Amino acid sequence: MRLFNNAIGLFLLAAGAMLLVPAMPLLGQPDPGACQTDADCSNPTPFCVSGECVQCVVDSNCDDGLFCNGAEECRIDGLCQDGTAPCAAGQACDEDNDLCVPCQSDAECDDGNACTDDVCDAGVCESTNNAEACDDGDNCTENDVCADGTCAGTAMDCDDGNACTDDTCSAGVCAHDPIVCADTDNNLCTVESCQGGVCVTDPIDCDDGDDCTDDSCDPDTGCINEDKDCDDGNDCTDDACNAGVCENTDNTDACDDGDDCTDSDVCADGTCAGTAIDCDDSDACTDDSCDAATGACVNEAIDCDDDDDCTTDSCDSTDGCVNTAIDCDDSDACTDDT
Repeated sequence: MRLFNNAIGLFLLAAGAMLLVPAMPLLGQPDPGACQTDADCSNPTPFCVSGECVQCVVDSNCDDGLFCNGAEECRIDGLCQDGTAPCAAGQACDEDNDLCVPCQSDAECDDGNACTDDVCDAGVCESTNNAEACDDGDNCTENDVCADGTCAGTAMDCDDGNACTDDTCSAGVCAHDPIVCADTDNNLCTVESCQGGVCVTDPIDCDDGDDCTDDSCDPDTGCINEDKDCDDGNDCTDDACNAGVCENTDNTDACDDGDDCTDSDVCADGTCAGTAIDCDDSDACTDDSCDAATGACVNEAIDCDDDDDCTTDSCDSTDGCVNTAIDCDDSDACTDDT
């Protein structure tokens, strides 16, 4: 004999096994597609009514042939409605004979709830809540226990004590994701971070640890680390930075002293200097010099005029100016010649 308990929805087969009896489901809304006859429709909406395919026309269209899950009905909208189980609470249902009967064993009263103790008492099933340990199926709870017929556990404590992490549990494993703060000022010289559970904005540190760079920040581009400018503008020094201090060391490089009247310019003691160009033409009758504008030698004849009309002025290329007195002797002893 097969028995069906109305309160728990189970078949009891002859072998003692318990099987669930599913209620006939509502099979969905009527097909909105137009139809002319039933031939235009198909399961699960095989009937054509007023141009629409529906699930049922009369109650018998919904009958699943089972007594213990109640009589199904056809609703006015053409959908099948589940039946109501015919047996009262605590009774078993005899599907073979379409009867509601008293229970005969505790097994018939098992409601599938681990948090109830189910017994058959004088033909009536009774279920009493218990306080047994159980499993609520949630890996993120612990110490699961029954209370008021329900299994529930205490949520795992995933709090890591850090207000700047989002603490969650998934599949029994705690996760601590850092809280990400949004960029609120669109400024590359600031950084947003979580401090004590609150997002704050602080300036970024652009110090590159190099004393020989000048560190700054541009809001649009971020950190700037430029080499310290140690150039003293002197070609006769080698300029470098050492531990943040500029050093300008004298060199002996070739250079240009800016004077076109010198050549072989070279650095010495931090100064550029050259050797004066030799413009001597070995002629005592010229004044030798260098034109600073062009760097060309100029050899101008010297002026030997001594402003004495009683001398004859000339120049000797070796000795230079020669001023010879004019001979006024007229060979007459009777005259004073001057």
